[in-house]
Amino acid sequence: MRIYTLEELELASEVFLERVQIYNPIQASIYQNQINLGCRFNDVMKLEKWTIVNELTVSLLPQKNNSLRVFNKSDLDVMLRHQLENNYNLYSKTSYSDAISVFYRMFPLPNIRVKNKPIKTHIFRHIKAKRLKANGMSDNDIRLYLGENMQRSANDYIYSQVYTFE
Repeated sequence: MRIYTLEELELASEVFLERVQIYNPIQASIYQNQINLGCRFNDVMKLEKWTIVNELTVSLLPQKNNSLRVFNKSDLDVMLRHQLENNYNLYSKTSYSDAISVFYRMFPLPNIRVKNKPIKTHIFRHIKAKRLKANGMSDNDIRLYLGENMQRSANDYIYSQVYTFE
């Protein structure tokens, strides 16, 4: 079994984004926001769940847990910011199955797993939680950032091992 470090996962994500940007910039934007914000795929896609709070801040009411999440507008990629400001959705023609298909074809770490399950684009949520922890954020603050109701759920992201069998 090969366990990946946070740095290896972040590097793989960068390579993945470069590949997808050439293939489909709209999907690249979706993945970029998952990486930047630690959001689930469907939360990025459902623009009606987003609200511009003010010039610097946006909020998201996630589908799961319904814990309001607040972000600096600067943490959103340009495409998402532009869509929110102009009230249109370029993401609407991207299906989850298309996104997963692209992920499996282009993510540079084949067969990655967490708790013996294939990870898919949810890997970006794990990476964000791990990055927040590495930057010194408390477990409870990470739970709040991710919009998780239970600390155990947040800990699954923070402390999970991402691995593959070699």
